[in-house]
Parts: sequence; C-alpha cells; structure tokens
Amino acid sequence: MALTGTLAIYSQELNDWMQPEVAQIRSPEVSSMGLYAAYQQAVALNQKGQKNIVLFPTQRSWPLRVEHFNGHVFTGLVFHPQTGHLLQVRETVGGEFFFDFHYTLHMGRFWAKWICGFFGLWFIVLIVTGFIAHWPFLWSDLFVVRPFASKLRYWLDIHIIGGIIFVPFLAGMAYSGMVFHRHAYFHFPQHNRPGHIFDHGMNHEKKFIPLHGGTLSPEDLFQMYQTAQTLLGRVGFIQFRSQGKLTFVQAIAHRMAITRDSVVFSTTSPTQYTHNRLQDFSQFLPRAIEGAHMGNQLPYPFRAVYFLSAFASSVMMGTGLFYYVYKREKKNNALLKNDLRKQSLLMRWQGGVVVSVVLGLPVACAGLLWIARFLPPTLPLWLPERMTVETLGFFLLWGGVGIYGLVVTFLKGWQKTGRSLAFLLSGLSFGLLPVDLATGYVPLAFWAVDGTACLIGSVSLLIGLSLQTGVPQSKPTSKGSRPPVSGQTVSDQAMSHSSSLVSGE
Repeated sequence: MALTGTLAIYSQELNDWMQPEVAQIRSPEVSSMGLYAAYQQAVALNQKGQKNIVLFPTQRSWPLRVEHFNGHVFTGLVFHPQTGHLLQVRETVGGEFFFDFHYTLHMGRFWAKWICGFFGLWFIVLIVTGFIAHWPFLWSDLFVVRPFASKLRYWLDIHIIGGIIFVPFLAGMAYSGMVFHRHAYFHFPQHNRPGHIFDHGMNHEKKFIPLHGGTLSPEDLFQMYQTAQTLLGRVGFIQFRSQGKLTFVQAIAHRMAITRDSVVFSTTSPTQYTHNRLQDFSQFLPRAIEGAHMGNQLPYPFRAVYFLSAFASSVMMGTGLFYYVYKREKKNNALLKNDLRKQSLLMRWQGGVVVSVVLGLPVACAGLLWIARFLPPTLPLWLPERMTVETLGFFLLWGGVGIYGLVVTFLKGWQKTGRSLAFLLSGLSFGLLPVDLATGYVPLAFWAVDGTACLIGSVSLLIGLSLQTGVPQSKPTSKGSRPPVSGQTVSDQAMSHSSSLVSGE
C-alpha cells in the first residue's frame, strides 16, 4: 500500500509515459472542435450501454480522453484537444493501476475497505506506540548516524531518523486514508452528488441512463464549457447523469477539499444551468482530508516534496524490516556458531518473505513499465486484452521474484538474495531512461518519470551495496571481558534500547 500509493502520486504522468503516443500533444488547451469530437464519441458509446465521461486535460496530462471504468481503472479513447483527431494509442492500465492497487489492493472495494482499514488502524497504533517508546531518546536518536558502523547500527540509524522526521506525514496519510472508507465503517448520510462515478466503483452501472445527443452544436457545447470554467474555476470532466442533461464537474485539483461542485446544463437550452455547491460543512472537512491525502492540488515543487516524503517513508519501512531480520539472524548465528545449514526453516522463511516483499514489489512495478513499452500495441486475437496481459505480467513477475527470493534464501541466505534483487531493481529503474529515449515519440517528454526512476535506481543500488553477501558473523567475546557500562554514551543507550524494542526483549 505504501509503495503503490507513493507511485500513485504521479499516476497521470505514468499514464502518459505508458502511452508515449500522447507526446505529440503540445498544449492542454481545448478547442470547440476537439471538445465536440470527444462529446460525440461519448454520446455514441453511452447509447450502446457503456457509461463514459469526457475527461479534460490538465497541466500534468494534456490528452482529452473519453473513458469508462472497467472495475479497476479508467480506460478509453484519446483525442487531440485542439484538432479533435482520435489518436491511435496503446491500451494500458497506466498509472491508474498503482492507484487501484493502493486503494483496493486490486481485489475490489468490498474486501479492500475492510483490509485497508484494518491495516491502516494498526499502522496508526504502531506509529503512536513507537513514537512514545522512542520519546526519551528522541533528540539523541535524531542526530546519531553511523555510516561506517556495522550494518545493524547503520540500518537502525536510518530507520529511526526516517521515522522521527516523517512520523507526522505517516500518521496523516494513515488517518486520511481511512477517511476514504468512512462510509463503510460509519453510517453517514449519502449525498447524491456528481462525481460518484469515482467513488462507487462498478455500482455506477445500476444508475446508468443512456443519453441522446439532441441538437447540441459545437458552439453551444463550448459555451457550456466556458461558463462552467468561470463558475467552477477548473472543470475536471463531463458526466452524463440523466436524459438531456450534461453535468460539468469540478476538477479535484482545483482546491484542497474534493467537493465535486458541478454545473448542470440542458442540451435543449445551453444558457440555462444549475450550479450545485457543497453546502454541508460536516461534509467539507472529510473531503478536505481526502484532498490532503491525494495532494492533487499541489504544484510540481510541492508534489515532488510529497513524493519524496512518501518514498522516504517506504524506505524507512523497508530498512526496519531488514534490520529486524538481520538482528534476529545474527543472534541466531551466535547460537549456531555461524553455521547456515543449521538455521531453522522459520528464520529462512522470514528472510525470504522480507526480501520478496520489500524488493519484489518494486521490481514488478518497474517491470510493468517495461511491459507497457515493449508489448506490441496490437496483440493477436488468441491472446487476452492488452490490459489483461499487462496485469498478468505484473503479478507473474512479482510471483516469480517471490519464488526466487524464497528458494535462494533457503539455499544461500537472504542477504545474497536481497543484493541480487536490489541490483536488478536498480538496472530496471536506470534502464527506463534509455527505454523512453528509444521507444518514445518526443525525447525527454516524460522527464519527471525518468528522473524519478533514476532516483529509485540510485536508492536500490545503495541498498544492494550495503547488503553483505555473507552470513552476519557473531564476534566472540574474550573470556572474562565485559562490555563497558559507565562509559556508554546516551546514543549507545538509545541504540540498545531501540534494539530491545524491535527484538521484543
């Protein structure tokens, strides 16, 4: 959830990266010709029983889209916003896949709302209790870093410093994430407001009413759009909710609170409209919390800070797991006299699972981007849909890495497995830049994704270099010697206290 939520911050940019054909669009400005072409296609698809929306370009993603919800992600047609030409782009799960995995674990909302809620609540408990446990040693831990010390202490330093710095961000994300599922846990009054196509998943098909285009002209439609822009500030999409009505819904990036204000027009009288606003203040606060969780309204510099905070939090969780396994293995090796063959199955299983989860999921995410670029835009008829192949490729890659991690960990130890997977992730991440240059339409059109991939590759390379290939050895203490006590610094006492907390002793 943490890693895919981090990637979902750049979901729109990832959408465009996985559809490089959209790079030919050089401006997000919408013309009357482009809007009317998308509108006509949406009306035609609605009449066939497929509920679509017209999604307007943003500063982050410039295509004009006609999309429908397939149960997991939004997919559909792409139009040039100025000319109205239908672009031939590859069908892909896009960055929406990471949002869906973060929000529903790719298993549908019914199960996800309870599973995500349980882990979100448990995560808040861990954050609060961990912060309280480290409170006496807060300042000493904050300024203690031992880059040349043993891996055990080095990982603990990184984990604690990251936890202290990003604890407000982590707690805020965990709490605001639970707000999204509040209607499942508490009985709030439901407001029949536009935009619920994003909130209710596949249930929106039950409310579907086919729309007939009527006699709406391109000039009338564009006048509606300009009026809605004036009233709403920024239009996100057009929704077809009832016969002869067009609903222009406010973009979620316009303000912090996701209020979904809207302007409803009649197709027979374009000058008549109804402006719907959120009047209930009790609904404004939770929607503001939802907006803070997603951060869609943030400009690029602040969005980068948002991403770095989430990425650092994910690294903090990974180093915490590595530290736990390393410490338990080192203590176990002291009892077994450093004989790997005598390690228990449980100890090896723990290391394999940690490596498979911490490094296997990022490898699968990077692999999904490779699949999106190298999979042919049109597949043979005997194969499933392209989006299905991408999804299967993601889970097969993750499963394959997991099996590799478990098998090699049982044979050679988790550190050698982690080292190889970290180098694999680094290679896949660094390779996305030349892949983009080789298979893209405009060089460096998606520099934000390429730069982020290089950052992830650098961090995974450092993790790989920090992992030892051998078994952590337990240094024997000479007979009669005892560790110094009176000379211990406050930092050493904090380290000992932190070690005992993690190990449960």
